[in-house]
Order: sequence, then structure tokens, then C-alpha cells
Amino acid sequence: MLVYLGHMTYESDGAETLSYPINIGYIKSYAINELRDLVDIKLFMHVDELCDAIRRDPPDILGLSNYVWCSSLAESIFKYSKKVNKNVITVGGGPNYPMLKENKDEYWERNSEFLDFFVVDEGEQTFCELLKLILGNRKFKKHDICIDGLDYFDTEANGVFNSQARNRIKDIENLIPSPILNGYIDPFIILMPMLQCSRGCPYRCQYCHQSLSYYNKVYHFSYERVVEEIEYIRKYKKENPYNQIYITDDNFGMFEKDTLIIDYLKKSYMDTGWPSWINAATPKKMNSRYINVALNSKGLISAAFHLQSTNDKTLKFMNRVKPSQKEIKTFMEKFAESKSNSSSNTALIIPMPYETYESHLDGLRNVVDLYEVEQCAVHTLQLFWGNAFEDQKIKEQFGMKIKYRLIAGYFGEFHELSAYEVEEVCVGTNTFSEEEYYKARLFFCFCSIFHFKRNFFYLRKYLKNKEVSLFEWLFFLYEGNWEEYKVVNDYFKWFIKMTRDELFDSREDIDAFWQNTENRKKCINGEFGFNVMQMLQGSLRLVYNEILDYVFDSTKKLLKAKNIAFGPEINEILKATKYQRLSCLSDKDIGQTIVGSYQYDLFRWAKEGFVNDLEDYLQPEEVKLAFSFPDKQREDLKAFLRLYPKDNSVAMSKFYSRLNPSLYFRQITYA
Repeated sequence: MLVYLGHMTYESDGAETLSYPINIGYIKSYAINELRDLVDIKLFMHVDELCDAIRRDPPDILGLSNYVWCSSLAESIFKYSKKVNKNVITVGGGPNYPMLKENKDEYWERNSEFLDFFVVDEGEQTFCELLKLILGNRKFKKHDICIDGLDYFDTEANGVFNSQARNRIKDIENLIPSPILNGYIDPFIILMPMLQCSRGCPYRCQYCHQSLSYYNKVYHFSYERVVEEIEYIRKYKKENPYNQIYITDDNFGMFEKDTLIIDYLKKSYMDTGWPSWINAATPKKMNSRYINVALNSKGLISAAFHLQSTNDKTLKFMNRVKPSQKEIKTFMEKFAESKSNSSSNTALIIPMPYETYESHLDGLRNVVDLYEVEQCAVHTLQLFWGNAFEDQKIKEQFGMKIKYRLIAGYFGEFHELSAYEVEEVCVGTNTFSEEEYYKARLFFCFCSIFHFKRNFFYLRKYLKNKEVSLFEWLFFLYEGNWEEYKVVNDYFKWFIKMTRDELFDSREDIDAFWQNTENRKKCINGEFGFNVMQMLQGSLRLVYNEILDYVFDSTKKLLKAKNIAFGPEINEILKATKYQRLSCLSDKDIGQTIVGSYQYDLFRWAKEGFVNDLEDYLQPEEVKLAFSFPDKQREDLKAFLRLYPKDNSVAMSKFYSRLNPSLYFRQITYA
């Protein structure tokens, strides 16, 4: 029996699906382990390749993953496969599926013409049981099927068959062979390496699919197996352009095994230069074991300070608990930007229930001034199947203002079809107006450009030594006279416009937009449908000098208004800031060493931890300082740059968003 499994990806520059299709790899591994040569299972990621295979050699069964970023693409391929062979059995699976009965009815009303079955929750056993049933009886009646974890539309009963939940596999180590070690991922080996070390999450955050009680127990693959997979992947290091590894766990670092894996990857990095970064969702609550391994990871992994909100009523509704005073104290002692070179990050989500514009700003104030987190993201609240916000009653209770937008980069035209993905988002509630949402987005834009990702690092150290609140400084820049600086004005006005233009009032409006040929061209050419915040960050390099002028002019005004003395040392910081951040993206610029003369010894100021005022480092004679990337950093930058064409603005926005910020800042030494 011929089975095609697909985890489909768009080919556009903004698409994020760059990693191994390990999900369908596990489905194949389990099925082959159970059924051996009774089934021939082929894996696909690329649309034209799959459509060509469907046309040339139609499968008996077509299974496609269903996430918010590929559900419409899967629908289009299912429709195409039914057109080629009306007898093909189509099976969906993945987290983008309703929990509530009324939403399931709506889902199947829209999908039943081309979708035969949907595998709910973890899919290995359920899909394998379906294969066994079909192998035993090719003329089965759908009405007679009762498999745990398998939903379908029953035409005889004229309704949805809602299956019983299937028990999860506890012994995943022995029952699910590794698709990496079995070679099933070899056709995709040049994509970003992806590993799974454990399954499940003990937390119940309302906005997350993994919050369902079904996933609350955590089951593990062994340390030995994961290490063997790492070694297998490392064999292909030369062929693979991605010098990082993505780990899918929901709380990687929570368990002792995880910290051993981090240590193993650190040793690999020290010995071979791979990987230079571990991309993972780290523990919601950091234990001492993880703290120590993160601090000693050579920057391989970031410490996440999980917030989402700091509003008590919001957190209670979302089933989140604010970090304890002990956790806050530990984070500030170990990972605050002023005390550590280790990377840290957090995220806030707006506008969530009970959140207000003021409480959101209070949260950002804490992130900037109190916790001193290196990187922060502010996400727009997404409403999708499988989380609490699919419930219409909750939307009505909080007066949610709903909009729709194209998922950035997730659209495309292929030989046999075109498709685009839509996300439903909330831009206002009965406590957080739509206009306040736009204001909050713009303010975070200022935070992102002037503070997070290590931007203006030396200037911020200078201001902290003068006891200036960095949040107050950011708000001063936000409310300042930036409109008088033409290039700066154009830069931020573009962001304001695009933040509104990306939103549609209904799915039907997006459908109509996509049907227009010119609009499709704009999307595919990178003129629309990108991540607006990332595009702004990526284009900072084009207006960097003008932005510097605005920042330093405004900072001097703020210091004067506060009667804080400053002198020529602030101009020295301006001069250094121009050279620190990589703004010209070429091998030549990456290899360049920039030398300048300075009255103040910025190198010693930094080496001594910025604890003293810069004025104390005035030199009797100018010192020559050099700005450059160390050899290893230079190699990593060049490798990343090869993945992103310099003449493509969408690709360049990804360059800055995907890199650890410390990678694209030059180091200062004596010349």
C-alpha cells in the first residue's frame, strides 16, 4: 500500500518552515516498525514535488500535517489529489483542529468534501491503526470505523464522528524508532536540524495548544538516543548551511537529561564549531541546574523569563503564575543585561483579557528597567483552533475586536495550485482599545529598535550610570520630535501604515485580495504579507546613520531637561555606535577592521563592566580602538549571510531576526 505523508512548506523568502519534517518522520517510523513492508511510505515537504508524485503515481493514502501556517496549503493539495484520484483516502493531523463540538461541525462542513479523516492529538498509533484497518479491508465503510483519536464526517449519520481521546504513548523511546537514525530524514538533511527530547508540558497556559490536560504528562527519549541523533546530524555539517539546532520540547532544560544534552552540544561547538546556537523553548520555571548550564553554555542557549503579561487578573485567567520574588531575584542576579553576558529573552502578548494599555506599559517598564532582559517580543494575540480563544463566549465576554491577516510569508503559487494562510488576531478588548493596540505596537517598535537586540548598548550603559530610567528614555524617544527628521519620519510612518494595512475585517476580504493578480504579485515580490516588525528591524541598516542622529540629539535634550551634566564623551559613544553594529551586509564588511582614535578608553570601560562613569576614562592622549569580528564569529556570519540574498528585503529581515544579536556586533579591542 502506497502512502504519502507531507509536512508542506511555502517557498517564499518569508516562510519559516526551514527545519526537518520530524513530525511525519515519527509517523512513518512507528508505522514501518509495526507494518514492515506492508506499506511503502514516502515523505514530502515541497508542493510541486508532491503534486508531481500524486499525478505520476497516485497514493492509496495521503496524509498531511495541519498547523495554522500550512492548513490552507494542505486543503488545496487534498482537493488536487481528489481531482487526480477520487478514491484516494485523505487524512489530516496536527494541532490546528477544534476542541468544541460547534466548531468541529463548522470545520467538517467546510472540509468534508476533500478530507476523509482527521487524526486528533498525537498521531502515531491512530494513523497506524487506520493503515491496519485499510490493509485488512479495502472496501471498508466509514460509518463502521471507531478508532480512538480519529474523527470524520459520517455521511450516513449526517454528522461528525467525535472519537474518544487516545491514550498517549508512554514508552516513546522503544515504541517510536528514530526517523533520523533510520535515515528517513536524509532527503531533508540540508534543512535546519530539529530534535525532540521529550513530549508534553505540565503547564496550562490558555493561549497554547499544549495546555490541554491531554499533554500534561511528560515522556522522554533517552539521553543516549538524542546524542546518537546529534552525532548523525553532525556528519552532514559540511552539507548543512544552518549552524544551529532546533529542539521542539516545550520546556527544554527542565530535566537533568536536558542539561546534559546542552553540555554535549557545547562540547560539540568547542570541538567542531557546530552548533553555534540552540533554538529552544526553555523552562517556564528555571531550576538551579538549568541556570548553571545556561550561564556556562558559551552563549549557545538563551535564558527565557516567561511573562506573557504582568497583570495579575490576566495571568489568573490565562492559568499562568507570575514569577516568584525568588525567581525574579535569581534572574536579575544571573541574567540581567548589566550583570551577565549570557543571552536572555521574554515575551508579552497583547491585548489579552483584563490587560490594559497602562498595565502593558507597566510590564514593559519592568522588562526594561527592573529585569533588564536582553531581548523581548510583543506578540499580537492569535486566536486559533485548539486553544481557549476558539470559544465564541470568551470572545464576547471580553469584547474582542477581531481582525485577519496573511501569515507572513506563508503564501505562494505552484504549478498546480496557489494557497495562502490566514490568522485570526485580536486587536482590541473591552479594557484595551484598538487605537491603544496601535499605540502599543508603535511603542514596542521603538523599544525594539533602540533597546532590545543589544542596540545602542554603550549608550544605554552610559545612561544607566547617570541613573536615567531606560524606559523613560525610550518613551522620550517615542514621544519626541522624530517627525522633524525626514528619513526617521518616513521609517516610522511606514511602520504605522503597514501595521494597519496588514489587517483585514474578514477572511472574505483576504480571499478577495488574493484573487487580484496584482495583489498576489505584491505578496510574492515581498511588497506585502511580510512580518512588519521584522522588516522594520531588517531595514534599520538602511537608515542607521539618520537614526543615530535622532537618538543622540534626543538623548542630549533629555539629559539637559534632567539637569544631568554630559560632555564630549557622549559623542565618542556615537562614533563607536556607528561601527559596532554590522549594517553593510557583505563578506567584505564582515572581514573589515575599523580603526579610530578616541579620547575616552571605551575598551577599558567595557572590560571593567561599565561600573564607573565613562568620564573617568579620559586619556591624556588619544587611544586607537579597533572594531572587528573574531574569526569564528566572522565565519558564522558569512555562513548565515549565504542563506539570505542581500537584494531581497524580506530575506534580510530574517537575517537579523533569526540571529543571536551578539553575533552581528563587532568587538572592540586596542588597535
